[in-house]
Amino acid sequence: MIEQLAIILNLIFSFSQNYGINASIVDQQDQSAIVYYLENDQTDSAEPEGITSIVASSPIEVISEGSLYFLKVDLQDSRVRIRVGLANNDSGGYESLSSMKNRYASQGYSEWAIINGDYFGGGCPANVNCAQGLTFIDGNKKDNWSAYGTTWPVRGNIGFDSSRSVQIAIGDAQSKKNMTIAGGPWIVKDGGSPVCQGELINGTTYFSTQEQFTGDQRWYCTTTGALTLAGYSSDRRYLFIGVSSGGWTVTQVAQWLKDRGAFDVLKLDGGGSSGIYYNNSLMKGSGSRAIVNHLAIIVDNAPPPPPPSSWKADYYDNQDRWWDNNNSGNYKCSETINGPGLDKNYSSGAPCGGMDGDTWVGDYSATINFPTGNYVFGIEHDDGLKLWLNGQNIADRGGSGISWVCPARNLSGNNNLRVMLREDGGDARVKLSWTTDTSVCNDPPRVPTLLSPPDNSIITNGTVPNLCWNNNGDPNGDSVEFFAEVYNSPTYLSSGWISGTCWQPNSLNDQYGNYQWHVKSRDNRNAESGWSSTWHFSLQNPIQIIDPLTISPQDPLVGESITAHFRIKNTSTQSITFARILVGSHGPNCADWTCNPVVDWPVVESVTIQPGQEYSYTKQRVFTEQGSNYFAQITYNKSSNQWFVLGNKLTFSVGAGIEISQPLSLSPTEPIANLPVTAAFKVQNNGNRSITIQKLSVEGRGPNCSDLTCQNWAGFEVMSNITLPPGEEFSYLKITSYQSAGSGYFVQPMFADQNDWWYIIPGGSRLNFSVDRGLELIEELTLNQTTPLTGEDIIARFKLRNMGSHTIHVDRIGVGSQGPNCTSFDCQRAVDFPWKEDVTFLPGQEYVFEEHRVFTEAGAGYIAQIMYNVGENFWKLLDNIKTFSVSSGLLVTTPINLNPSDPVVLQPVTATYTLKNIGPRTIYIRAINADGRGPNCTDLTCTNWAGFSSKENITLNPGQEILYSATRSFTQAGSGYFVVPLFMDANGWWLTLPGAQQRTYSVDRGLEVVTPLTLTPSTPLAGESVTAQFKLKNMGNHVLRYERVGVGAHGPDCQDWSCNSPVDYPWLENVTIQPGQEIDFSQTRTFIEPGSDYFAQITFFGGEDFWWQIGDMKRFLVSPGIEISSPITLTPQDPSVFEPVLACYTIQNKGSRSITIRRLGVVARGPNCADWNCERNVDFPPVDNIILRPGQSYTYLGERLFAIPGKGYFVEPAFEDLNNWWFSFEEKTPFKVNGFATYLPIVIR
Repeated sequence: MIEQLAIILNLIFSFSQNYGINASIVDQQDQSAIVYYLENDQTDSAEPEGITSIVASSPIEVISEGSLYFLKVDLQDSRVRIRVGLANNDSGGYESLSSMKNRYASQGYSEWAIINGDYFGGGCPANVNCAQGLTFIDGNKKDNWSAYGTTWPVRGNIGFDSSRSVQIAIGDAQSKKNMTIAGGPWIVKDGGSPVCQGELINGTTYFSTQEQFTGDQRWYCTTTGALTLAGYSSDRRYLFIGVSSGGWTVTQVAQWLKDRGAFDVLKLDGGGSSGIYYNNSLMKGSGSRAIVNHLAIIVDNAPPPPPPSSWKADYYDNQDRWWDNNNSGNYKCSETINGPGLDKNYSSGAPCGGMDGDTWVGDYSATINFPTGNYVFGIEHDDGLKLWLNGQNIADRGGSGISWVCPARNLSGNNNLRVMLREDGGDARVKLSWTTDTSVCNDPPRVPTLLSPPDNSIITNGTVPNLCWNNNGDPNGDSVEFFAEVYNSPTYLSSGWISGTCWQPNSLNDQYGNYQWHVKSRDNRNAESGWSSTWHFSLQNPIQIIDPLTISPQDPLVGESITAHFRIKNTSTQSITFARILVGSHGPNCADWTCNPVVDWPVVESVTIQPGQEYSYTKQRVFTEQGSNYFAQITYNKSSNQWFVLGNKLTFSVGAGIEISQPLSLSPTEPIANLPVTAAFKVQNNGNRSITIQKLSVEGRGPNCSDLTCQNWAGFEVMSNITLPPGEEFSYLKITSYQSAGSGYFVQPMFADQNDWWYIIPGGSRLNFSVDRGLELIEELTLNQTTPLTGEDIIARFKLRNMGSHTIHVDRIGVGSQGPNCTSFDCQRAVDFPWKEDVTFLPGQEYVFEEHRVFTEAGAGYIAQIMYNVGENFWKLLDNIKTFSVSSGLLVTTPINLNPSDPVVLQPVTATYTLKNIGPRTIYIRAINADGRGPNCTDLTCTNWAGFSSKENITLNPGQEILYSATRSFTQAGSGYFVVPLFMDANGWWLTLPGAQQRTYSVDRGLEVVTPLTLTPSTPLAGESVTAQFKLKNMGNHVLRYERVGVGAHGPDCQDWSCNSPVDYPWLENVTIQPGQEIDFSQTRTFIEPGSDYFAQITFFGGEDFWWQIGDMKRFLVSPGIEISSPITLTPQDPSVFEPVLACYTIQNKGSRSITIRRLGVVARGPNCADWNCERNVDFPPVDNIILRPGQSYTYLGERLFAIPGKGYFVEPAFEDLNNWWFSFEEKTPFKVNGFATYLPIVIR
């Protein structure tokens, strides 16, 4: 027998090869067959798969009609596997479908099929997922090419879990992520009518399913080119995949699939990408285009049958097996159960040791020899049960029960049985038996009777009515569903099996003509009734034209907006809804609808006209081709794709209008990637009327593009509302940049009308060009800490190289950053790193960027990206946005405090706060302070500085804290003061410390000058008494206390207080001043050194080095007065002890006024003394109250003894002023005192 079969197969195969005959594919699921496949692709040359023997029923059914070729796949068949594959064995890039399918050819599979998948763009590198939508392979997400941005969250996708459970979703709403491939839009959703409706907003197409595509992709809904679709049935058991090779729109194909059981349908990439291979044969579409991924169906060979007359039982310790029918062998344990019937009671126990008694699955298989006859299987189960006969699932029970599996089946010889038991809890029981008593199965349901519309009804609103019937029930009480069809009519339609008793065949709307229909029923055990009687109805057109079609102006100009108008009325008694209505137009040189080009006015969708109501259409468009023999006519359709016309054709001509007067040019002519390029052209109005151009631009595509259908947009900015009087020109000049280097770029001048329809400007031609490589990233952006801490020094680093052949100059380059809580640079929370300015890159030159900054606010949602600036407004972003979070590091734990909290002018104020490192790393701080402004300030841009001093070079280990404390005073009273803790980063930038808050306060008035400082005399003489006087008053509300109040003075040769020549007046000590109290100051002193650049000012001392000045600084000079005219002499010069010593010197008044010297003398110290601080005082006796007139001299004579011999004696001529302060006239004169002279007697007196 085997040899005979081999001979037959050989003859068939040889005959088919010699004569090019393709054997038809057997696609009924209940029939075994022997099938072979031959390659029938004119564009591919794959070897034929050969002969495949299908022992069990095929899980794949072919459904086709004309240009449609689809596969219906049973996902519950354990042999079926789903695969998603990227190009080049999942490494990414591009690969043709004809190449991808070789992964499945000659692998020994029972069957397999492959279709193209997701959308993609040009220029994608190798080893990258070049698909634009969500992609999962074996549960692993494949990240999309970064150049796409984030397209996947707004694209439809179809996903499968490991048990082949299927789902269509948008973006990350997909829960089936074992194998996932994307496309869009979602055409049939939850069993609804097919919908494909998009709206173009700001260059993005938004579909009604919430999917988004860059550019104008509304043509997805109207194209009749090649299409690829995928979908599934309402119970998600059956998967539909396939291709339309042309002639159908996407909604038409989706409706065709819906009529055959599809419940959800998703569009995949189409056009030249569309293709389907079934067992190595290209069935529809093309396999030659380089695409990015595919969806494959694999049918493995059936597993070997169990031993005859016994049951092999495999037990699984979870319920995943219930959904996974593959014999993977990962069972917990197994056993053999004697047959032929299956009967096993587990009670509440588990079948295997170590298993839970609940939530397990038993999988039983046997080969049973049946005598020839008709059999009905009986099942008893606790809980769920599934039953297969020869690989076909004939029973699927979700819960416990006892039932028959009908209808009866004719069996003979060995048959493969498989039972699966699902245990949910409690007792478990499985039993399979059979009987030849076929009466246990049910009777068919009763034939329905038709109800409405009445037979021979006439409908005048163009809308097909609901076709309704009566449910006459089922003799066995089974639930019933119905199948209605319109047949032997202009169009055939069917409802499919539905549960309701009404069906409205909407695709017949406006299909005017005569129709007939009938219906039959089916119970839940698949028994069918006969057909009902046949009824009839007719559709008649109720639309009346009120205003015939007109266009204005009647003589259009090229580029001019032309308005089309008509008005119609509903003359029926029911409302009429148009799916689409418009003015269809063709021309020039056209006489009928077969002529091209098509130049329709805009479509209006979903228009409902109530009975007796009118509808007015007014729309605009432009024409781009001058010529005659244009025509236009009212056109509409309703729920179907059949179009109707109303009224007469209107013919017209189009005259000269806008035209290119200066061709398009690019500067530079050889653009560089990511650098600005300028496009320029001129357009002129050659018509006899003004023309308003709604939008004007330079549209382009590239790289690797040849026409505008390419998805790699490369255009320029759009200009709007440009009015050109007759003969006038308009100059277009705009700048853009290109991200990708490469060839296959082009641009062309274009304009758009009120409908946002874009046209090439007449006379315009396109420029083809290439883009040179420019600055490219060779080391991506990194931060020295992946999660920075607040206050921590963060270093951003990247490396670029000029990869092109041109020198490049950028004005600024660096790392822009925003955050927290930011996802884009529109966030307006800039925390940029320092910019590098005026950077030049020679060809091949590398550039390393490395800059520091700190972040002050903890939180997620920080972003950073490499960017550079060329010219005034051109910014370019490189690489992907880097996202990161900032954790807490530096934190002000004790808020800033002022002591006193209500400061007073010229009183010390101390600012304190506590800073702590709460992060996990040590943080170095260059400096911290308490910065402030006031009065009349609200922020740090105010120029009235009122801050406190800085603390520098601080290192805080984790958990360590520091107390900031600094003191200052204020010189100006008022409100609008504030202080805030700041710190300095590595750039010298001062930033607010994390956790710091701004503290506002006021400064009260304090001591103020009532009577300014005066000196008397105003031009002192050296040695003359000079009186300083002023009056102060406490103008505030606080008691003031100062350690000193007086007049500070420096000189001579002094310009400010840094000069170290103090000549202060005597101080008032420990002064307390009540609110409103005044202070009268009057003190005297003398100045001994003539000279200029003396100054004096009212001064306070508050302790701890806090000195303040108030009032004007009074500058003065000291004229010559008392001077030494004869220096001091000692006689003898070096006396002995107890020897009388005479000191003598002469002074003279060189001034212009008499000078009174309170006391004149000689200051002496010794022995071993260096200055007046020495406590060994040996002064000579003073002379009191000496008055010297101008020019008068006085000679001092004084005598004394010295009792202690030794060196280190000195004398200085000196005088005392009214404050008892002594002043020296000249430098020290040193001397020594000798011991007793041997030749002198010692006299003791």
